[in-house]
Amino acid sequence: MKVHTTAVVLIPPEDVWEPIQRIRHYHDSKIDRWMPHFTLLYPFLPVEKFAEASAIFSSAVAGLSPFTMTLSELGRFSHGRSNFTFWLGPREKAPIVNLQRALFEAMPECDDQNRDGKSFTPHLTVARGRGQKAGVDLFEELNAIWEPITFQVEQIAMIARAGDGPFTIETVLELATRESLSSS
Repeated sequence: MKVHTTAVVLIPPEDVWEPIQRIRHYHDSKIDRWMPHFTLLYPFLPVEKFAEASAIFSSAVAGLSPFTMTLSELGRFSHGRSNFTFWLGPREKAPIVNLQRALFEAMPECDDQNRDGKSFTPHLTVARGRGQKAGVDLFEELNAIWEPITFQVEQIAMIARAGDGPFTIETVLELATRESLSSS
């Protein structure tokens, strides 16, 4: 049974949050609910299943090494004719796509990110807009101000929230290091 109060996410290190949060502060109504993140699996299992999921995911990501991510792309999803979600995406998509695929294959019941024949689009939401003009203007504004940021991805997190509260990190899973791969 999946719930909308948990997720598996990739959270950029806090030392790169400032430019992301600056945009979100003005344009993302969900800033108080979610930390900056890439959704890998959502909805996810209840918190009571996190220990079991950790064991499954540890095996699933055992062969995946940490990787460098550069957030350089700005994109948008259209929801109907006049609602938009604006997001940042990585220059090189393969590492995060491979990570998400490994998690999904380990837990295929959590298929919402891969439904309807759509491929996974790695994205970090920074803004929401309504109206065609606002959608165009906001996209242009964000595109003009965004400076790419680069960081190392070394872990994923299972997060949860109680009621209407914010999501908090419950479990962290480290990606394999080169040393742990060579000692296997």
